Amino acid sequence: MTPLALEAQTFFLSGDELSCTVFMESQTSLPADLPACPRGQALTWRHCGCPELPESVPGEEVTCPFCIRGEDPLTPGIQCQDFNKFVSIVGSWHPTMCESMRQDASSVCECPAEIDLRKRDLKNALSGVVVDESAWDNPNSAESRALNWMAAVDPMNLDVATAPPEILRERYVVVLLYFATNGNNWIRTDLNFLSGSSVCSWHNSQDRGVTCDSRDSVESIDLYTTNLEGTLPGELGILSSLTELSVGTNSLVGNIPLSIGNLSKLEVIDVTSNVFVGRLDEALFRLPQLERVYFGGNQITDQLPSSICESSSLQLVTGEFNGLVGTIPSCLGLSISLTKFDMAGNFLVGGLPEFSPTSVMEEFEVRENLLTGTIPVSLTNLTTLSTLDLADNSFSGRLPQFAGVAGQLSNLDIEDNEIDGSLETIFATAPANTLEVVQVENNKLTGRIPTRIGLFQKLQDLWVHNNFLTGTIPTEIGLLRLLDVVLISGNLLRGSIPTEVGNLVNCRGFSAGFNELDGTIPTEFGNMAWAILIDMSSNRLSGIVPTEFGNCANLVYFGVSGNERLIGRMDELLDALSTSLEYFTASGTSLSGSIPTTVGRFAMMEDLHLRAIQLTGTVPTEIGRLTNLLDIDLSINQFRGTLPSELGSLGAATSLNFRSNSFSGALASDFSGW
Repeated sequence: MTPLALEAQTFFLSGDELSCTVFMESQTSLPADLPACPRGQALTWRHCGCPELPESVPGEEVTCPFCIRGEDPLTPGIQCQDFNKFVSIVGSWHPTMCESMRQDASSVCECPAEIDLRKRDLKNALSGVVVDESAWDNPNSAESRALNWMAAVDPMNLDVATAPPEILRERYVVVLLYFATNGNNWIRTDLNFLSGSSVCSWHNSQDRGVTCDSRDSVESIDLYTTNLEGTLPGELGILSSLTELSVGTNSLVGNIPLSIGNLSKLEVIDVTSNVFVGRLDEALFRLPQLERVYFGGNQITDQLPSSICESSSLQLVTGEFNGLVGTIPSCLGLSISLTKFDMAGNFLVGGLPEFSPTSVMEEFEVRENLLTGTIPVSLTNLTTLSTLDLADNSFSGRLPQFAGVAGQLSNLDIEDNEIDGSLETIFATAPANTLEVVQVENNKLTGRIPTRIGLFQKLQDLWVHNNFLTGTIPTEIGLLRLLDVVLISGNLLRGSIPTEVGNLVNCRGFSAGFNELDGTIPTEFGNMAWAILIDMSSNRLSGIVPTEFGNCANLVYFGVSGNERLIGRMDELLDALSTSLEYFTASGTSLSGSIPTTVGRFAMMEDLHLRAIQLTGTVPTEIGRLTNLLDIDLSINQFRGTLPSELGSLGAATSLNFRSNSFSGALASDFSGW
């Protein structure tokens, strides 16, 4: 065999310097008289299949005197077949490599002839399906990095000439998605991405990642909550078998690619909770098999396209908390497939559309917009309707009737509007066997809380505060054992609080303040062991404040202020109440006695309002233990003695009011916490 003459360049470290030696090789192995590696760390390299490498070089590995000090000088993505082996320079490929190696040690692993050929072939195979081929010329682009990976790093090493074109294309798109969304920082590390297997196996045991159909075409991409950063590549539009694209709850920016509107088999797209901007593509909503679209929690500032009504397959659209403008398409009520429509938290204007009796709408949510007009009875009469959320708009007019026993209404929320009519309309026409939530506060509703309310055994939330309701609290309210929150304050209710409230053992919140209630406070309130809030302020209640409130071990907010005929001893009441208390107000009552020394046990207390009652004695020093206290009002009482210096420990407090008492002596000088 004729000896081969190969020019080679050998690199080794000497101290901190990278030195180079150029030599002529006339054999098939490197000479033995090369300078020894200073640290004895000679490594091996793979020839990477460079076309110019002579076949007569024995085996795949030869000795490489490229020495390192236990560090990898190569940039990930540029190594050859084995990430732990490095390549020397063979042939006359790079005559200035010695100099360039001083700045870029990663270049040592390039086999340019083979890589260039594979890049050329890959570009030809991908031509026509890549959105911007010029991006390949930018070495920092995701497109260039994906191409380089497939050409030089991909362990699968597909033969571009024989591999099915769709396999090459889909592999490139998935690799491009990885680089375009900063795959190195994904929090899911079990997805098998950039492995040597088919992209059909790039998922975990829960099928998060990429899955394929029976023909090995990409069918689903599920990267929900994976810490994707960057943009979605437009090349996703060539995944013709894709049925699901789920990239919600990430940090993606830019526009939702228009090319997604070409995915004729797409059924589900979820881009919720990212930072997408721009417009909504009409073509997306015309896709023939599209069923669910989630794009809430972004910064999309567009009008809702009318094509949202045209699909016979679309079942769910959620775009809550974006910057959507314009009106709700009037054709929406004609859809025969849409079951959920959620556009809460946008800037939609105008009125609500009329709904066809053939509508199958189940959940209609448009809270926190700028909508006006009346509530269509064609909407409330839908027998399929389970959730109606129109809160925080400017709707007016009378409250319409509902579908009655044939209906499925479960959640009704029309709070913060200007709706009038009678509250009794709800309980007369809504289905008693399904209704769970009634939130109609801050409107202009009149009428009574009907006795029929006792039939609504599934009712959990009754929020009717700040209306113009009259009459009494019906005893039948005690039949609603599932009630969680009862807010009836700010009305014109009169009469006494029925003892049947004690049956509400699961109730966590009961507020009946700012009414005209009289009579005594039932001791049965002590049965509400889970109560967090109890407020009966500003009524005409009388009698002793029951110490049974101490049974409410989780009580945070307790208010009885503004009931001047309430009596009892403050020390006994405070001794009874739970230490979980954060807000206690009894101002304007006729409670007497003193503040006990045990007040120091209320470590969570933030607001203590005991103004204008009949308290006597001194302010105990233990009050200085309430280090979370923000506001304390002990004014207009009969306290005496000096103010304790321990008040200086209340460094978080913003308001201390002790005026109109009988304090004596000088104010303590040490208020270092202020």
